[in-house]
Amino acid sequence: MRIKPLDRRTLLRGAGAALALPLLGAMGTKAGGASVAPPKRLVLYFTANGLVPEAWKCNVPGAEASDFTLSKILAPLAPIRDKCLFIEGVPMSSAYHPQQTAVAHAGGMSSLFTGSYAGMGNMYGGFAENTAGYPLNESIDAALARAVGQDNRFPAYYFGVRVEGPSLLHCCFYAGKDQPITANADPKAVLSDLFGAAFNQSQSEAAQRVRDRTSILDAVRESGSALRCRLDAADRGRLDLHLSLVEEVQKSVAAVTGTNPVCALPSLAGGLQPNEFSQFPQLGRAQADLLAMALTCDLTRVAGYYWSPPIADPVYTWLGHTEGHHTMSHDVTKLDLCADVNAWHAQELLYLANKLSSIPEGDGTVLDNTLIVWASDCSNSKLGDPHDLKDVFFTLIGGGNFFKQGRYLKYPGGPDYAHNRLLLALFQYMGIDQKTFGQPEYCEKGPLTGLTG
Repeated sequence: MRIKPLDRRTLLRGAGAALALPLLGAMGTKAGGASVAPPKRLVLYFTANGLVPEAWKCNVPGAEASDFTLSKILAPLAPIRDKCLFIEGVPMSSAYHPQQTAVAHAGGMSSLFTGSYAGMGNMYGGFAENTAGYPLNESIDAALARAVGQDNRFPAYYFGVRVEGPSLLHCCFYAGKDQPITANADPKAVLSDLFGAAFNQSQSEAAQRVRDRTSILDAVRESGSALRCRLDAADRGRLDLHLSLVEEVQKSVAAVTGTNPVCALPSLAGGLQPNEFSQFPQLGRAQADLLAMALTCDLTRVAGYYWSPPIADPVYTWLGHTEGHHTMSHDVTKLDLCADVNAWHAQELLYLANKLSSIPEGDGTVLDNTLIVWASDCSNSKLGDPHDLKDVFFTLIGGGNFFKQGRYLKYPGGPDYAHNRLLLALFQYMGIDQKTFGQPEYCEKGPLTGLTG
């Protein structure tokens, strides 16, 4: 007897909660037997206060190389270098537009994901005091969310570790002109957003729920047991891994809040505090776990991951630092310490990539169907410019075989290679033929060539 294929939106239900499933083979056919491809996803991964060129660039003599030694900053990505594409020579030209009102970090924030520049306004970050406004364009995440995310629970979702704002200096994601997006920096609140009202309970309600059903996860497992008989061995393995990852998310968030957020709405007393600089490592990984689960459950296909705003000056004490990152970025004698910060963020990026690559999906993994783009608001050169917006860098991770991975690319720089063209290539990856994005004058040559081999 032929078993009816599962709907892609099938949920596991129990104890008042509903949990989306990963892509299973039983969902893998359309009418007529055609294969259903896993969805493509995009994660924009932002770290603040710039990258150090002398510690980011690799020693590559020509325009392209696949056999090269990773630099100090990129070395943590060695385990996944065959899934990475490292790009230099693609400046944020729109940040130098003649009508740009923002400068330094604010100029980079205005341009990075919008391909545009800041208009007139009354915010800090302008060439003159309090003269900068928001950028004139939405960011690429918002455009993609509108194009590919309308069938998901969240067309786009934004995970933060330390957030401030909204203001020009504190935002790099925009829903539209004058519509800044602030990421959610509270893992407990993120979990509530992602998995619904079942997590918003008082302590007494939670206690009753615990007494009645042990945990929501146990009840959902019962639903999963009923589903198992409809699955083959490979799908049963994917389902079991999926539920174990849910349990990992519960544990990581419990470490932040001091109790189990699935069963209660806990206070943060005795636990880690959202937005707390000293707890970046724990908060960052909790958010990475939640992001991985959001993508796995197909709750969203477009995500932003925002570590902290420029000038916020976190002290990376776990690296032995005693001064803030932003302060050190203005001291050429301390840029090696800034490179340590950049390398630490590469290590945390590796954690996210490994998490995604550990989750089977279709014939590959979630990372194979997810493109991560790592970028910062500027570069901090030892040549004296702490806010360089021309010698900037992009790292692309994952995304299957669309981009030719395991390479280092050096473009010539200048307006003909403006990063708007890289943004157009991201549209291409997501299956959208976009002719311009941001300032059209920087898009005339179309999507950046050479990325796909």
